[in-house]
Order: sequence, then C-alpha cells, then structure tokens
Amino acid sequence: MQMTNNAAGRLYRILSEAKRRSALDTNNRVIALEVWSSILDIPTADTPRLMRSIGYVRGLPDTIKCLIEKHETNPDRYLSWHPKVSSRFANNLLNLGAPIRNVVGDIDDNEMSLIAICEDRISGYGNDKWISNDKYNQLLADRRKLAADLAAASGDSIPVALRQYLMRHIELIEAALCDYRVIGFDALQHGIEQSIGAVACNRSMANEMSESHYGKRFITILGVVMFTVVNNYANVKLITTDAIKMLPALSRAHDEVHGSDTEQPTMSGDCADDSDDDQETKTD
Repeated sequence: MQMTNNAAGRLYRILSEAKRRSALDTNNRVIALEVWSSILDIPTADTPRLMRSIGYVRGLPDTIKCLIEKHETNPDRYLSWHPKVSSRFANNLLNLGAPIRNVVGDIDDNEMSLIAICEDRISGYGNDKWISNDKYNQLLADRRKLAADLAAASGDSIPVALRQYLMRHIELIEAALCDYRVIGFDALQHGIEQSIGAVACNRSMANEMSESHYGKRFITILGVVMFTVVNNYANVKLITTDAIKMLPALSRAHDEVHGSDTEQPTMSGDCADDSDDDQETKTD
C-alpha cells in the first residue's frame, strides 16, 4: 500500500484497494481476512497483530472527523461520508469470514471522493510526518532478514538469552512499522521509545549486543529507525544521553541516514525536554 502523510489518505488507499478486490470478486469468494492480510502486509496466521491493525483501521474515520472538526469552520460539508463508513466498519469490519464485498461494497464513489477531499484538507494542516516508501521497505526488509537469520542461527553462535531478547525487540520494531501503515508516524515514535528505553535500562544486555554479530545488526536497524524519527522531529522525547553512549553503533546508523558530516542530536540531562512538543517540523 502506498504510504501517505495523513489519516484520510491512509483510509482512502485502504478502502480503494479493498473495493478493487471487491469488484473483482464476482462470486463472493474472497473473504475479508485474506484482503486485510494482503493490504496490511500481515500474515493471516498472525491473528493478534492483524486484529490490532484492523482495529486501527476501524478508528480512522473518527480520527479524520476529529481533525476536520478541529480545523474547519464548517466541518459537516466534508464529513457526510462519516456516518455510513463508521457504521459499516462497526458492523462488519471484524467479520473476517465475510466476503469483502459485504464490508466495503456499498461505499460509493461519492463517499470516496469526500474522503479524498478530507485528505487534501488535512495535508494543509501541517501536523503529520512520514517517511519515504523506499526507506520504509528497506527497514522492513532488514528487520525480517535479521529475524530469519536469528531463527536459523546455530545454538553455539548466540546465547539463548540474547537471542530471545533480540527476537522480542525485533518484533517491537516490526509492530511499529506495520502500525505505521495505518496510524502514521506516532507508531514509529512509540516503537523506538520502547526499544531505546528497554536498552537504556538493561546495560548488561546492551554490552552483550555490542559484542555479538546479530546484536550489532539489531543496533544498526534500531539506529536507522531512531534517526529516521529524529529527522522528523525538531524535539525528540525519551532518547537519553546514556542510551546513545551505550550504543556506539548508532553513530554509524546516523551516518547512513544523514551522511557523516551532519551533526548528531544532542540531549541535556537525563531526558530530552518535553516542553517544546509543539515545535515539530513537517517533511515533504
């Protein structure tokens, strides 16, 4: 699914693809589970993650409604689609065994056009950030390659505790990347805060990672995600000086994203100041 920088754009692209599949399904044989799995890039066997992402999709209409009502003097002119789509989602979105036509088939072109207009309006508010499709796909591919290599690694090549720790945090990164498809940049920020915070609180495991081939690969992936977040925020929360000192490989990841001649972010005290949260920058 093509990435976009706001909730209405994400809903429009999700519905467009679902409606395309619905139009091709003349015999009502394509079930919703298969379609959502494909659109959200989550295996059908991973039920918890798939259900969580579908739940996020269900929340998109209300997210859009809140944004439009907050910024527009006459919001109703943009939101006539909302009651029908919200009702359809509430009644059918989680019925994964139903044909996809039953879920999205009666959302018409006029309603899709209004959602597209909402996308245009929200894009002008300047309150969302995004990363390029190429960067997103590379991050996801690197994460999945490391997970596969860890699973195939022999028992004597990595301690059991370190393998389990890395797999758990690799799953956190993948969850953040998958959630980004639906809820946007906040998912990446939340994922990196969780992972960096966990590493900062476990110095001994950080030391083990720095001495392991697999640990170094994970640190580099974590660093690339972190500096992608840094690049999209003028003020970065919950990334401590200690965490960066504990992970020297992050500097290499910084160079990969920004080039070796750019200045790395500096923090003061134990944590970055949260007082300037509203001073965010918008990327192209």
